[in-house]
Amino acid sequence: RTRRQPFQDLPWGDVARDVPEADREAARLVWTQSAFFEYASAASFAEIASLLLACGAPIDLAAAAGEFVLEEVLHAELSARLAMAMGGAVALEVDLDRLVRPPHGEAPLLRAAEVIVRTCCVGEALTLPLLKATRQRSDVAVVQVVMDAIARDESAHAQLGTWFLDWAAEALTDPDRAALG
Repeated sequence: RTRRQPFQDLPWGDVARDVPEADREAARLVWTQSAFFEYASAASFAEIASLLLACGAPIDLAAAAGEFVLEEVLHAELSARLAMAMGGAVALEVDLDRLVRPPHGEAPLLRAAEVIVRTCCVGEALTLPLLKATRQRSDVAVVQVVMDAIARDESAHAQLGTWFLDWAAEALTDPDRAALG
């Protein structure tokens, strides 16, 4: 409830007025897809939290991953609200059983490393510059607030990869590193 509070009083009803009609259909698709991607990220961080606990990682890393689940769910909600404000979500076919690609590693540490590298070091790290560039092009106040909030959180989400790899560095073998590459 505390995380959602800053967004409750945004002028959601003004969004459609502020987005040109010719752009609304594309915006509906973009924000619907964003809602799904954020939802999938929440699933990834839930898996990461579990994997971190299974490999004996420091509790602060597991706690951060758990915290990130909540943030990603909020991002999904905000994205969905933007899609709805622009006329409604677009139907997407998704397989909820495949939200997180399972790791291939045998050892718990390598399994955690696979999902963390994929999610944090690649996915979240690539999302941040895209968000910032897109944010600079938007002149819709509510969209700017939402994108600023998502970008602020994604920075820490990407850092989890570095935090984990710093902790796990000595335990990862050369073959482990090659597999992660």
